Amino acid sequence: MLDTAPHSEGTALDAARVSDLILVPCQPSIMDLRAMRKTADLLNYLKKPTYAVLNEVAPQGTVADDAAKAITAQFGMPVCPVRLGQRVAFNRCLLAGETAQEYEPEGKAAQEIDSLRLWVSEIAHLSVSTKGPRSSTGKAAGITGVEAAS
Repeated sequence: MLDTAPHSEGTALDAARVSDLILVPCQPSIMDLRAMRKTADLLNYLKKPTYAVLNEVAPQGTVADDAAKAITAQFGMPVCPVRLGQRVAFNRCLLAGETAQEYEPEGKAAQEIDSLRLWVSEIAHLSVSTKGPRSSTGKAAGITGVEAAS
């Protein structure tokens, strides 16, 4: 798994080239959707499985649903069915230098991350099994999180 910083197009592209699955984190906001254009354009020509992952999703309202529709319509990018909510635990675990699972193992943030991990495992397995293994272990060679570059 690789994670690249936003605004690091060269590094993100290098990481994406060696990955079997690309995840693009995106908040359901107009600013993130605008910034995503450049990232989507950059990744489109690689022809690798790419999914947007909505994070900081409000617990109520339809903004995330609208953002998911816009991402698919404007960028042709499917959206991961697992969404990461606006959780205090995500901020606090970063301050503590921990993951959500370490900070609050039974909390909603940890459950969301576990759900995302399971979904990624299923998608990566499908990707590898249809193309053949790319590593000696038969697992996906790389999964990258590419943040929207503005």
